[in-house]
Amino acid sequence: MGTERHEARRIDDQLRGRCGRQGDPGESQFFVSLEDDLMRIFGAERIQSLMERFNLPEDTPIDVRYVSGIIESAQKKVEGHHFDARKHVLQYDEVLFKHREKFYALRTEILKRAEVSDRQSEDSLRSYILEIIKKQGKSEEDYLKKEEELEEDEIKSIERFVILRTIDFLWKDHLTMMEELREAVRLRAYGQKDPLTEYKREGHKAFHDLMENMELEIAERILKVRKVKKNPSTPKITIKRKDVGSKEEGVSVRTSSAGRNDPCPCGSGKKYKKCHGK
Repeated sequence: MGTERHEARRIDDQLRGRCGRQGDPGESQFFVSLEDDLMRIFGAERIQSLMERFNLPEDTPIDVRYVSGIIESAQKKVEGHHFDARKHVLQYDEVLFKHREKFYALRTEILKRAEVSDRQSEDSLRSYILEIIKKQGKSEEDYLKKEEELEEDEIKSIERFVILRTIDFLWKDHLTMMEELREAVRLRAYGQKDPLTEYKREGHKAFHDLMENMELEIAERILKVRKVKKNPSTPKITIKRKDVGSKEEGVSVRTSSAGRNDPCPCGSGKKYKKCHGK
């Protein structure tokens, strides 16, 4: 015995299946109220008018095929609505799936190029960067000078790090922008425009801009790389206490591993930076 009919006939059939197993004899019956959501939204008005026409009391049960037909019609409408929603979700996801395929193909290519040991090869990461620099109208000589400044292992690791960090950062921004676009295009239905078509059109333009910005950012960041000279480490200080009673009683400073915030080795109880670290 069911207390309501559900939005999907599949759920009703599953409930019927729960009632009897192994071929047990029996029957299932559902009781529906005109105040149920399914009836209130899709069919209660017609049944209500039918009851008023025949002057039927509110608690009078109605067991006719007409009512069952209205309920099944309402369920079909709800199922169709949910199907369209799932269909649109899939169509929206297909747009982003194509972007994702192209992006990860580019990322995989960069990783493969980074593994090529011969930097003069056309399949190396160096040739890819030179191609981008030329396309963006940047100075190729600046890049060649930078190669001379850095060692081969350094330049290879720097290029790989800069490129991957740049494209990953821009890809995250692109995903956020596409999510915002998906929410925004829904309002264009009021202007007699198909939201999905608008999403595809503007998404294609956004991905094209992403690829262009990606190459520009890579070229600019690679050319801005500078080799920073390491500052000489801060001299480490130790405190050697001289024998008490001698004329030279006091402390003398020697090299030590005391940190700035460590207790001063002289035993004063102060931090090293406020004592002998000054």
